[in-house]
Amino acid sequence: MKVNVCCSGSSGSTLLGYLLDGHPSIYSGPELNLFTKLALYERYDLVKFCSTFLCKYGLESYPFSETKPFFDNLDRYGISQEKAWGWVNSSKNLKELSECFQQFILEKSNKKIWVEKTPRNARVIKTYMDTFPEGKVIHIIRDPRDVILSLERRGFSFLKSCEIWLAAVAAVDGVACNSNLLEIRYEDLVTDKLKTMRSVCDFLNIDFQEVYFESDRFRSRGFELAISLCAWENRISTSVATSSVGKYNKQLSRFDSIYDMKVTDAYAKAVGCEVNTNIRTLMEKYKYIVPLRENKTVGYKWRNYEASPTMKRSLLNAIFHQRYYPILKYLD
Repeated sequence: MKVNVCCSGSSGSTLLGYLLDGHPSIYSGPELNLFTKLALYERYDLVKFCSTFLCKYGLESYPFSETKPFFDNLDRYGISQEKAWGWVNSSKNLKELSECFQQFILEKSNKKIWVEKTPRNARVIKTYMDTFPEGKVIHIIRDPRDVILSLERRGFSFLKSCEIWLAAVAAVDGVACNSNLLEIRYEDLVTDKLKTMRSVCDFLNIDFQEVYFESDRFRSRGFELAISLCAWENRISTSVATSSVGKYNKQLSRFDSIYDMKVTDAYAKAVGCEVNTNIRTLMEKYKYIVPLRENKTVGYKWRNYEASPTMKRSLLNAIFHQRYYPILKYLD
């Protein structure tokens, strides 16, 4: 079985992946980035034809994936670029390619379930679920205000941080009714780890025991750990600190402008979510406290946030018929 874990960046997917890897049936490792490229879903034969070039230069496909490499962290899995692209060229489609990765990883880890944890999976989740209708998807959500603060500490601008959260959560909202989707809140995972992990185990139809998530007894061997920048690294038996929850309260007024930010019509159509999906309605859906609505349209104009204008001139994106979609609209 393969499980797709997706989210906005800085929403807790690394914590979730680390906990999942403690289960005796589950391997969860570093972000592989296998499922984020639309070209692998829609133009696989062309990817094979251009494989030598793509292996060297990659392919940006904003707004779905903003990184050029087709695969990340191959060395941490013990997979060479030559082996990975050999699998690309010997496979007929993305499903067959994913089976090559899955077989290699599960044989090496001696486990039964592969969790592919890449936050950017969220932006192509509708296409993924159409391609893998039997696949399980776990979406982890975190309060956007805490996400924005975390992303800003990593060097992203305020508007870019808003876009990252909205792009991911709006895309998953488009498949919210799919029975193979489980959504959990980061805050619930932090404050009641065992209850949340029990719900995950029930969703995956595997047994739950507290020891799986309180010790390293069943942790995967033979691979590098997925964790790199976590205060709780190698201390799974300790409680996860709750200090990462609600940090925004100390600077609440900074976020007055985010609640009416919404997706553009083009992005809504591309990912299959409702037109005018905005941060306020998504926060209300996931039971985050939102200030009362204020009429801020007078004297303001809607503007698109242009995050990656250079892609419009990309020859590779013309070859692969990939269009540039601005994601975020805000009042300026």
